[in-house]
Amino acid sequence: MRRYLLCAVAAAALFAAGAVQAQEVAATATASAPFERADGVLVYSPAFFADARPANALDMVQRIPGFSVNQNNSVRGFSGAVGNVLFDGSRPASKDESLSGLLQRIPADQVERIELIRGGAPGVDMQGYSTVINVVRRQTDSHRVTAYGGAFVFDDGRYIPQFGIELSGASGERQYSLALNSTTSLSDGVGSGDLRRYAADGALLFEDRIESEADGSGLSLRGRWQQPLFGGEVEVNGSAGYNGFKFEQNQYGAAGDRFLTDSADHRNGEIGLRYSRPFSERVRTEARFIQRLRQSEGQQSFLLPGLDQVFAYDNTSGETILRGSATFQQSDTLTFEGGAEGAFNFLDAQQALTIGGAPIPLPSDSVRVEELRGEIFGQTTWRPTSQLTLEGGLRVERSTISQSGGADLENTFTFLKPRGSLTWSPNENDQFRFRIEREVGQLNFGDFAASAELANNVVSAGNADLSPQSAWVIEGAWERRFWEDGVVSLTVQHQIISDAIDVIPVTDGVDIFPAPGNIGDGTLTYLAAEWTIPLDRLGVPGGQLTNSLTWRDSEVTDPTTGEARGISGLRPEEFFTRFQQDIDSWRMNWGVEYQPWGEDTVYRIDQISHFRFRDYASAWVEYKPTDQWTIRAQAWMLGSYDQTRYIFAGPRNTSTLAATEIRSMEPESRIQIRVRRTF
Repeated sequence: MRRYLLCAVAAAALFAAGAVQAQEVAATATASAPFERADGVLVYSPAFFADARPANALDMVQRIPGFSVNQNNSVRGFSGAVGNVLFDGSRPASKDESLSGLLQRIPADQVERIELIRGGAPGVDMQGYSTVINVVRRQTDSHRVTAYGGAFVFDDGRYIPQFGIELSGASGERQYSLALNSTTSLSDGVGSGDLRRYAADGALLFEDRIESEADGSGLSLRGRWQQPLFGGEVEVNGSAGYNGFKFEQNQYGAAGDRFLTDSADHRNGEIGLRYSRPFSERVRTEARFIQRLRQSEGQQSFLLPGLDQVFAYDNTSGETILRGSATFQQSDTLTFEGGAEGAFNFLDAQQALTIGGAPIPLPSDSVRVEELRGEIFGQTTWRPTSQLTLEGGLRVERSTISQSGGADLENTFTFLKPRGSLTWSPNENDQFRFRIEREVGQLNFGDFAASAELANNVVSAGNADLSPQSAWVIEGAWERRFWEDGVVSLTVQHQIISDAIDVIPVTDGVDIFPAPGNIGDGTLTYLAAEWTIPLDRLGVPGGQLTNSLTWRDSEVTDPTTGEARGISGLRPEEFFTRFQQDIDSWRMNWGVEYQPWGEDTVYRIDQISHFRFRDYASAWVEYKPTDQWTIRAQAWMLGSYDQTRYIFAGPRNTSTLAATEIRSMEPESRIQIRVRRTF
């Protein structure tokens, strides 16, 4: 069924595209090209996106060549974690909400222009990103209501309904939005397959049939208000949400049936405040406050013949951020910025493991972790010529992490985080970017507490003695723009890693458990090539082809064997391709996406797991019969997913291979139908 779903969507779209190409190649309209300002910023007017008939700012941003929305939650601090999108020159007041969600709530007719900032510009903190966009909204009165409904439908007949209503508008300098949406959680690694286990000599021990499914749904309420206040501007963001997720796997075989259930409930809330005020034509200030709270509770249950295992948890976490900054614009080409940021993070974690009804003690099964962090920063951006932009800055951070419960421990860290970048544009088409920066990763507080993967017979301990991973990042990039909206880029990056985080062995005095831990130094080098080709000149009006190819090479020291290997869970190569086409006279656009392969290897103390997928594809058609109605259909066809697990009798450095387990899955496919109406 899954192949027919994808083929049906693609065939309909191909027929439409072919008909239009045959009849209307000569009548194809040319979108207004972006223009480059004196500060090197590329400006896209609404006319550039007109053929696509965008409904919101997200539709527009997704069509900017050479740019993709990015939020890096692995770095410490506020600014870098909220991503590479600005709204009217400022980053959003929310850290919790996705940039895609914020963009989706801005109607397209309220976008005055979109600015693409490459490499840097005076007054813009790039936060390590090579490209940043600024969505500039119109200062006009408007009120908009958008409602949608639809569903995800799976190839086994299951379905998850979707619905939402969003209000947005502006009155003078006041802006507001309110959205109530259903949420959906999906997994690409479930479906039908088999599990085979072989002895060390290659003899087949058993072959079981597997049926699995996973999905979840919930509700999200989000609101935003922005208006002038006391000579400045205040923005308030608030959100609350609930989402439930359930994974079920049934395993049938001659040795008896096994059943795994993993369910979880997540609740979250956030309030964010931003106040900015200019004190003169050259000086402006900004203050931010963010409070986030999360609660997750769940249970894994694994029933085997004659035995049952249950792992339950209840975790509560929170984050408080207070930040202030001031920007001084010396001239149109020189800007200084400085400020300070403080943060408090905490996690209360309670876990319990029982086997056959008997409780099994775990290291760090009941812990509280707290982090108090302070940072001061300063930076400058200078554009000495129209072809050259320089950015330099320094952040000084000091933090104290304490843990109580399973172990009482306190560590204090101090990090200097310098950054320097240079952008050179020798002509209107080419740009070269260079960056050197020290990045410090955000610790996952969940690593301080115990966890479990009962299906793989893995129970992990928490580790109280964790240090943040840091790296010196050296990066160079070349970008060339052509044919008004075509772009090709090549990026090379090398990271010199300190205190790399991986899995290490820990003991409670009797048993040895895997746990997250620092394993020393390492390196990571990657090469990424991306290109977007407009196809109008090649006889496909409104068509666009986007490809990306990434190669990675890494090295760390295995904490179990002491030998050099790659970083656990890192994909060495990735390739992605997308074709899309706007057919203006049919008020339609369509496209296909395809990933031919992907694989990675995860190392544990007594196991090595190799994951691989093949032929993940999707196709969509979007039809807009009027400016108010949008009908979208999308199908996902996922080719295959395999896991090969090498299981040792004990630690890999001292034990022999005990068994090899091969899990071969045919993932479930799905389609999505959605109808949207704007009032």
